[in-house]
Amino acid sequence: MSYKAAISVAICARDAAHTIRRAMESVPEGLPVVLVDDASVDNTAGVAVACGRGPVKLSKRSFSRGIGDARQVALDLVETPYALWLDADDEMLPGRADSMLAQLEAGADLVFDPVILVDDETVSRDRLLPVPDFLRRPDGVLRCFERNWIPMIAGGFRTEFAKRIGYDTTLKTGEDYDFLLRALLDGATVRFCDEAGYRYHHRNNSLSRNLKMSLANTRRVLAKTAISALERKILSSRLPRAEAHYTLAATALWRRDRDAVERHTASMTEAAAIPPYGRPARDLAIFLRASARLLVGRADDAVSLLRPLAADCSWAEVENNLGVAYRKIGNRTDAEICFARALLENPDYGDARYNLDSHGEGDGDDARFTLLPLRPVPDRAEYG
Repeated sequence: MSYKAAISVAICARDAAHTIRRAMESVPEGLPVVLVDDASVDNTAGVAVACGRGPVKLSKRSFSRGIGDARQVALDLVETPYALWLDADDEMLPGRADSMLAQLEAGADLVFDPVILVDDETVSRDRLLPVPDFLRRPDGVLRCFERNWIPMIAGGFRTEFAKRIGYDTTLKTGEDYDFLLRALLDGATVRFCDEAGYRYHHRNNSLSRNLKMSLANTRRVLAKTAISALERKILSSRLPRAEAHYTLAATALWRRDRDAVERHTASMTEAAAIPPYGRPARDLAIFLRASARLLVGRADDAVSLLRPLAADCSWAEVENNLGVAYRKIGNRTDAEICFARALLENPDYGDARYNLDSHGEGDGDDARFTLLPLRPVPDRAEYG
């Protein structure tokens, strides 16, 4: 079977006439394309079909029900054994279809690859977003329950498996992360390509730059899974014990489940570092417990937890969150010192910059604390 008969490309687009040609021209010639035009008011479908790269199965919708529904429509139309996603404003790189097909035919249900990021607003140089090494270890991908570590979830899939999982048609954003987590709970075999296969074009209005929306999406998606089911999955996995409990504690923080945070951080007593943070498990446990206290307004407890940690190590997020706790109890002088120290450690730290620039105004309710340690790996929301 040739790869052109085995794999196709699925695209969901809305008002993408200005970018869809670039996306379509990146598809290998002759590869089938499924295109869902989600109620565009421009000529998205016409531009795509006119590219003439290969057969296009088109579904043109008269009104939009959101990206979750559009994804499901596209998935339902896929007829090849395997397929891969491509966003209408991005590009496939040469060899991507072959690399993903090889992984899928070798037994993967889902395949993801490193990404080349291009900031269209600043026309900055291309930037590689690799797949973090710790995800490639046995069951390492389960760490995605604490946060999405995959550079781009527009990957490849085994069609039969993907159709069994399906997309949540009620979701307007975050549908791909939701799909990934439900697939992992279902036992998906996930593999990663070595070479970048996707060129991601980022703009100021890209959803992944909307941090507030991204955080809300994460909380909403994680709330759909019973914590007991998640605990069974992760604690029986091949993740190292401390990492398993860290993942569950971090997930519990998103869910605002303080009891689960306490339960799992109590098991994080090791001195060994948890990747990719490079911090001992026991220190990360203190950080998460303090975050849980700040969520429920127990700033005094957060100070008691974070002050010894700040004295023992240089850690920007600890300094910032300690400053937030100080401000909430009315100690503005020490709060300002902590924010300044955080910025010395990390001059690009947005929460600390915001807190320092606000000059201690108000009662601290508007101060920004950092729920989880900052990502020490490249991410789509960061630019250099």
